[in-house]
Amino acid sequence: MTTAFISTANPSTSFTCNIISVFLYLRNYVNHFDQIFIDSVKQKYQENLNKTIRTISFLHLDVVKHLAPLNLNTKIEERFFGLAIDIVVYDSRTDQACAAIEIHGYQHFMRNKNSMTGNSYLKDKIVKSILGEDKLFSIEIFTWEMLADEHKTEYLSKLLKPLTDSFSN
Repeated sequence: MTTAFISTANPSTSFTCNIISVFLYLRNYVNHFDQIFIDSVKQKYQENLNKTIRTISFLHLDVVKHLAPLNLNTKIEERFFGLAIDIVVYDSRTDQACAAIEIHGYQHFMRNKNSMTGNSYLKDKIVKSILGEDKLFSIEIFTWEMLADEHKTEYLSKLLKPLTDSFSN
Protein backbone atom coordinates (compact mmCIF):
# COMPACT_ATOMS: atom_id res chain seq x y z
CA MET A 1 0.00 0.00 0.00
CA THR A 2 1.33 3.43 -0.89
CA THR A 3 1.65 5.78 2.06
CA ALA A 4 0.95 9.50 2.20
CA PHE A 5 3.72 11.95 1.53
CA ILE A 6 4.37 15.50 0.49
CA SER A 7 6.95 15.76 -2.21
CA THR A 8 8.82 19.01 -2.55
CA ALA A 9 10.37 20.78 -5.49
CA ASN A 10 12.90 22.47 -3.22
CA PRO A 11 14.98 20.64 -0.59
CA SER A 12 14.80 23.61 1.77
CA THR A 13 11.02 23.25 2.00
CA SER A 14 11.11 20.67 4.78
CA PHE A 15 13.57 22.86 6.71
CA THR A 16 11.25 25.85 6.35
CA CYS A 17 8.26 23.72 7.36
CA ASN A 18 10.19 22.70 10.47
CA ILE A 19 10.87 26.36 11.27
CA ILE A 20 7.23 27.32 10.89
CA SER A 21 6.15 24.29 12.95
CA VAL A 22 8.45 25.33 15.78
CA PHE A 23 7.27 28.93 15.41
CA LEU A 24 3.60 27.91 15.60
CA TYR A 25 4.28 25.80 18.66
CA LEU A 26 6.37 28.43 20.44
CA ARG A 27 3.88 31.24 19.87
CA ASN A 28 1.80 29.69 22.65
CA TYR A 29 4.68 30.05 25.10
CA VAL A 30 6.62 33.15 24.03
CA ASN A 31 5.02 36.56 24.59
CA HIS A 32 6.74 38.44 21.79
CA PHE A 33 8.43 37.71 18.47
CA ASP A 34 10.16 40.43 16.49
CA GLN A 35 7.80 41.40 13.62
CA ILE A 36 10.62 41.29 11.06
CA PHE A 37 11.36 37.70 12.11
CA ILE A 38 7.67 36.77 11.87
CA ASP A 39 7.29 38.36 8.43
CA SER A 40 10.46 36.73 7.05
CA VAL A 41 9.43 33.27 8.32
CA LYS A 42 5.94 33.69 6.84
CA GLN A 43 7.35 34.86 3.50
CA LYS A 44 9.89 32.03 3.26
CA TYR A 45 7.27 29.49 4.30
CA GLN A 46 4.76 30.78 1.71
CA GLU A 47 7.41 30.70 -1.03
CA ASN A 48 8.22 27.09 -0.27
CA LEU A 49 4.59 26.16 0.25
CA ASN A 50 3.87 27.33 -3.30
CA LYS A 51 6.56 24.93 -4.56
CA THR A 52 5.13 21.98 -2.65
CA ILE A 53 3.51 19.23 -4.67
CA ARG A 54 0.68 17.70 -2.66
CA THR A 55 -0.31 14.12 -3.32
CA ILE A 56 -3.05 11.93 -1.91
CA SER A 57 -2.09 8.34 -1.25
CA PHE A 58 -4.09 5.15 -1.59
CA LEU A 59 -4.07 4.96 2.21
CA HIS A 60 -5.78 8.38 2.42
CA LEU A 61 -8.29 7.42 -0.24
CA ASP A 62 -9.10 4.17 1.58
CA VAL A 63 -9.72 6.05 4.84
CA VAL A 64 -11.89 8.63 3.04
CA LYS A 65 -13.91 5.85 1.38
CA HIS A 66 -14.66 4.25 4.76
CA LEU A 67 -15.30 7.64 6.39
CA ALA A 68 -18.05 8.53 3.87
CA PRO A 69 -20.84 6.47 5.55
CA LEU A 70 -20.36 8.52 8.74
CA ASN A 71 -21.68 11.62 6.89
CA LEU A 72 -19.15 14.04 8.34
CA ASN A 73 -18.39 17.38 6.71
CA THR A 74 -14.72 16.85 5.79
CA LYS A 75 -12.03 18.19 3.50
CA ILE A 76 -8.89 16.25 2.68
CA GLU A 77 -5.37 17.67 2.46
CA GLU A 78 -6.59 20.94 3.92
CA ARG A 79 -4.24 23.80 4.85
CA PHE A 80 -4.94 24.61 8.48
CA PHE A 81 -2.92 27.26 10.34
CA GLY A 82 -0.15 26.74 7.79
CA LEU A 83 -0.06 22.98 8.26
CA ALA A 84 -1.19 20.34 5.78
CA ILE A 85 -3.80 18.30 7.63
CA ASP A 86 -4.85 14.96 6.15
CA ILE A 87 -8.56 15.38 6.95
CA VAL A 88 -10.21 18.38 8.61
CA VAL A 89 -13.71 17.85 10.04
CA TYR A 90 -16.04 20.84 10.02
CA ASP A 91 -19.08 21.44 12.19
CA SER A 92 -21.98 21.62 9.72
CA ARG A 93 -23.84 24.08 11.93
CA THR A 94 -21.05 26.66 12.17
CA ASP A 95 -18.78 25.68 9.24
CA GLN A 96 -15.86 25.92 11.69
CA ALA A 97 -13.06 23.36 11.83
CA CYS A 98 -13.72 21.23 14.89
CA ALA A 99 -11.38 18.26 14.54
CA ALA A 100 -8.51 16.83 12.53
CA ILE A 101 -7.73 13.32 11.41
CA GLU A 102 -4.09 12.53 10.77
CA ILE A 103 -3.25 9.38 8.85
CA HIS A 104 0.15 8.16 9.98
CA GLY A 105 1.77 6.13 7.24
CA TYR A 106 5.18 4.52 7.41
CA GLN A 107 7.04 7.80 6.88
CA HIS A 108 5.63 9.11 10.17
CA PHE A 109 7.57 6.51 12.16
CA MET A 110 11.22 5.84 12.91
CA ARG A 111 12.62 2.98 10.88
CA ASN A 112 11.98 -0.41 12.51
CA LYS A 113 10.23 1.24 15.47
CA ASN A 114 6.75 2.19 16.52
CA SER A 115 8.00 5.66 17.57
CA MET A 116 6.86 8.73 15.64
CA THR A 117 9.38 10.97 13.93
CA GLY A 118 10.04 14.36 15.50
CA ASN A 119 8.23 16.22 12.69
CA SER A 120 5.06 14.13 13.05
CA TYR A 121 5.12 14.36 16.83
CA LEU A 122 5.55 18.15 16.74
CA LYS A 123 2.81 18.58 14.12
CA ASP A 124 0.39 16.53 16.24
CA LYS A 125 1.30 18.60 19.30
CA ILE A 126 0.67 21.85 17.40
CA VAL A 127 -2.71 20.65 16.09
CA LYS A 128 -3.71 19.56 19.61
CA SER A 129 -2.71 22.97 20.98
CA ILE A 130 -4.94 24.68 18.39
CA LEU A 131 -7.99 22.40 18.40
CA GLY A 132 -7.71 20.74 21.81
CA GLU A 133 -6.24 17.46 23.04
CA ASP A 134 -9.35 15.46 22.21
CA LYS A 135 -9.88 16.89 18.73
CA LEU A 136 -7.01 15.17 16.91
CA PHE A 137 -7.72 11.63 15.82
CA SER A 138 -4.87 9.49 14.53
CA ILE A 139 -5.06 6.51 12.25
CA GLU A 140 -1.84 4.49 12.19
CA ILE A 141 -1.04 2.40 9.16
CA PHE A 142 -0.09 -0.56 11.37
CA THR A 143 -3.65 -0.71 12.74
CA TRP A 144 -5.39 0.14 9.46
CA GLU A 145 -3.63 -2.60 7.49
CA MET A 146 -4.65 -5.21 10.08
CA LEU A 147 -8.37 -4.41 9.66
CA ALA A 148 -10.51 -6.37 7.24
CA ASP A 149 -12.18 -4.09 4.72
CA GLU A 150 -15.62 -4.71 6.20
CA HIS A 151 -14.43 -3.55 9.66
CA LYS A 152 -12.81 -0.25 8.68
CA THR A 153 -15.96 1.90 8.83
CA GLU A 154 -16.81 0.40 12.22
CA TYR A 155 -13.28 1.21 13.42
CA LEU A 156 -13.64 4.83 12.28
CA SER A 157 -17.07 5.07 13.89
CA LYS A 158 -15.65 3.94 17.24
CA LEU A 159 -12.58 6.17 16.92
CA LEU A 160 -14.68 9.24 16.11
CA LYS A 161 -17.53 8.49 18.55
CA PRO A 162 -16.65 11.39 20.90
CA LEU A 163 -16.81 13.73 17.91
CA THR A 164 -20.03 12.37 16.42
CA ASP A 165 -21.65 12.38 19.88
CA SER A 166 -20.82 16.08 20.23
CA PHE A 167 -22.69 16.80 16.96
CA SER A 168 -25.88 15.20 18.23
CA ASN A 169 -25.98 17.54 21.27
